Amino acid sequence: MAEKNVKSKETKNGKTASPGDKYRKELKSLLKDVPDEGVLFLIKQAGILIHNAQAEEENRRLLKEAENEIPQKPAVSSASEMKKLKRQIPQTVRLK
Repeated sequence: MAEKNVKSKETKNGKTASPGDKYRKELKSLLKDVPDEGVLFLIKQAGILIHNAQAEEENRRLLKEAENEIPQKPAVSSASEMKKLKRQIPQTVRLK
């Protein structure tokens, strides 16, 4: 699994290298020893990871959108409206 909270490091040429750059470099060095079937599997897995990340982002966006649509004021604005609603709600009946 990828490490979390890994800070970027400055390289010799003064550029900042992200942890992802380190992982990509390691993956690239390992790929020469991976058989063709393994490379195909990794490509498919990369596609799945990208799809899942996009789905998570869309879910976060939809959740935020739904939270913003929640009405901020009460659904009933007066006591008379509340009485009307109470009349519409069936009362509990106790059986002996």
